[in-house]
Amino acid sequence: MYGVVVIDDDRQVLRSMEKSIPWTEMGTVCLGVAGDGREGLRLIGELSPDIVITDIYMPVMDGLEMIRELRRQGYPGKIVILSGYSEFEYARQALKLQVDDYLSKPASLATIREVIGQAVRQLQEERREKETLEQLEQKISHYETFLEQEWLKNVMTGARSVCLSHGGEDEALFLRKHPRLETDAHLVLGVEIAASSRISEAAPADRQLFRFAIRNVLGELLQTFWGAFEMVDLHTHHVAVLLHVDPRRPQEAAVDDAIRLGKRLIRTVYEVLRIRLRIGVGTLQHDWRRISLSTEEAFLALANEGNAACGDVELYIYRKPEDGIPDLSIQKLKPIRFYHELAEAIRLFQEQRAADVIGRFIRTLEDIGETKPASLRMHGRECLTIIRFTLFDTGKNMEHRLSTSGLEKRLETVDTPEALERWLMDVVEQVCREETGQENLRHKQAVEYVLQYIQEHYAEDLTLSELAGKVYLSRNYLSQLFREYVGESFNQYVTKVRMEKAKRLLAEGKYLIYEVADMVGYKNIPYFSTLFKKTTGLNPSDFMK
Repeated sequence: MYGVVVIDDDRQVLRSMEKSIPWTEMGTVCLGVAGDGREGLRLIGELSPDIVITDIYMPVMDGLEMIRELRRQGYPGKIVILSGYSEFEYARQALKLQVDDYLSKPASLATIREVIGQAVRQLQEERREKETLEQLEQKISHYETFLEQEWLKNVMTGARSVCLSHGGEDEALFLRKHPRLETDAHLVLGVEIAASSRISEAAPADRQLFRFAIRNVLGELLQTFWGAFEMVDLHTHHVAVLLHVDPRRPQEAAVDDAIRLGKRLIRTVYEVLRIRLRIGVGTLQHDWRRISLSTEEAFLALANEGNAACGDVELYIYRKPEDGIPDLSIQKLKPIRFYHELAEAIRLFQEQRAADVIGRFIRTLEDIGETKPASLRMHGRECLTIIRFTLFDTGKNMEHRLSTSGLEKRLETVDTPEALERWLMDVVEQVCREETGQENLRHKQAVEYVLQYIQEHYAEDLTLSELAGKVYLSRNYLSQLFREYVGESFNQYVTKVRMEKAKRLLAEGKYLIYEVADMVGYKNIPYFSTLFKKTTGLNPSDFMK
């Protein structure tokens, strides 16, 4: 309903308009009436109507003076003049004050209805335009956040980006948002989620929940015990944590600090989630442009397992060559960057993009002289593992196809970089051509956006209709896509996310049940308790014991 205020010193006119005009039928409500301009200003200030209908000649303050004051105050609504004065000068002043319509008394009821109806239609159109603009701004904001994360991921992996230009306006903007990149030193922790049947046998949606839970625990620990950090997801089961370090801190001391932190991360994640992590520690870098080198070192330490920091957890540190000469092969090859770019291409089933990535990697192998057959086959096995993990992570089961195609047997015959490139492209072709025509990328990304949005906004009032508007799909079609991709309904997934968070909060023992219910999006405590018992088999109070 749109609110209307009528201002006229003729009481008969006010009574007639209040009673004769079918306000509700027109989608309006008469909020109140006033007998002069000053009273009208007060009423408008109190009630904030969408439409003002006013006479011109009135005692105390006339209509034109009132309109001038409203314009000065920035009143955004519609103004209609209904006056017995039809002189040109009044019309000219009204036009100057941007009045929406000017009617001369006596005006018929039909005419007044038409003018009010036109004002309502204009308000409806303006509201639609405003909502569209807000949605566009929100979409741009989400896209900027996505670009920022992609840029940070590229900094940490050294990856190339199809949507960001290095050294341009984007880079300057993101550096302003992350000033520590230019003022601090940096060290990377390479985190691997160790393989387990609990994760590998889970549905894609549940694997998303596992990653969400791991990131939550890691984020809370890092915030508490380190403070200044960034965290990005890499391909499949890897996460890179960028630790900002006081530039005056010596290399050895910074690494010792990171080792103590890494132990805490591994132990706490296992205690809370029963998920095993492996962590590699890279070297300290004083230039943000060399952060990707620390990332490579961290994951190389993980792969080699040669420098265990302690015996009770899987934590490894990168050691520079004893001769002190920098390991140039790491700087040139950058396998983590390659694996990340390959995984992204496979995840989106972009065959040409994957071919470009593989081509660059093969040329680099040749440049650094890493052409021994055993080394080439090792890289091939690692690539196949990355591809399998990526497909598994996206819910695409091609394991039978990859296992029965003789790929692993053919890999044993690879003895040159060219042979490895042909073998890798055979793998990529099998994967991408299997997918061609079967997946609408836009729809897949829409569901992934919804999954991420739920994980970040689970405490809010989430509706499928609202999210359908965000991804520009109909509610029913998004519901169908969501069930096909996730394997359960939207409401079931939201409930699952909320219950997982509720279990963690209750286990902490710091909050009352009604507080936990509110923190995960439920105002109705009995309803929350019913859902919790249905999900876990226990009442919240029993779960806390």
